[in-house]
Amino acid sequence: MANLSNINNKFIVEDSGDVGIGVTTAATKLHIGGTAPGDSIIRQDSTVSGTNWEIGERAAGKWQIFEDDGDSIVATFMSIGRVGIGNPSPTYQLDVLGSGGNGGIIHVKNIDAQQYPRLAIQSDVKGYHIGVGGSGAAAGYKNNLYFYDNNAAA
Repeated sequence: MANLSNINNKFIVEDSGDVGIGVTTAATKLHIGGTAPGDSIIRQDSTVSGTNWEIGERAAGKWQIFEDDGDSIVATFMSIGRVGIGNPSPTYQLDVLGSGGNGGIIHVKNIDAQQYPRLAIQSDVKGYHIGVGGSGAAAGYKNNLYFYDNNAAA
């Protein structure tokens, strides 16, 4: 049995069953703490696929999903509300960065034949759709790229 007398709160199990690592009191089912970015990273090693993943705050204010074998940041969630896919420092609310044949692609698909896939762009007062009419789409949109002004009077 391990000697736990000198553990210094590196690992704690509360009476409630909450578990803490690097904290003095566990506030949730699993509470991981640290004093600097990188201290509270969760790592998953795979012996089958060979892909190792890490999640956590890798840089100040950035919670990231990191593929460790290729040293690539897959996604970044910033404390100021920005999300980056393939971009470690997003400058927009959603910032997609890709390379090669998949550079910056956002795929929008609707499998319902009676509907058409569309991207909605709107502010508090205006809204627009960009889409492609499918085979079951309303007349005028069928198999065409369209731009629809959601603000037009009926």
